[in-house]
Amino acid sequence: MVAAATAAVIIALLAGLATDLAAVVPPSLPTAGVGLAVVGVLSNAMQEVTRGPLLLGPMFAFGIALSEMSLLGLGPFFWALVVGLVVSRLHERNKAREGNGSSR
Repeated sequence: MVAAATAAVIIALLAGLATDLAAVVPPSLPTAGVGLAVVGVLSNAMQEVTRGPLLLGPMFAFGIALSEMSLLGLGPFFWALVVGLVVSRLHERNKAREGNGSSR
């Protein structure tokens, strides 16, 4: 009981310092930290969704599909397919061969 009360008093005393620290930190810094923390979760989620040997191409396609990229009058869904296929073809060629059993 005494330990809990002591902890509560210490937290109350340091609350002012915490609010001052929050005012000094730029607003984009916590957002960047959260973004970096989510990268691993996104990678695991994409691997579960694809359930195949390819990961990099689908991740690029997913990111581009969520963007507002428009080039040559074509929207993000077209470019997601193109870039995803190109990335998989260039960087995951061996994994693609293992996945479908072909031996070229």
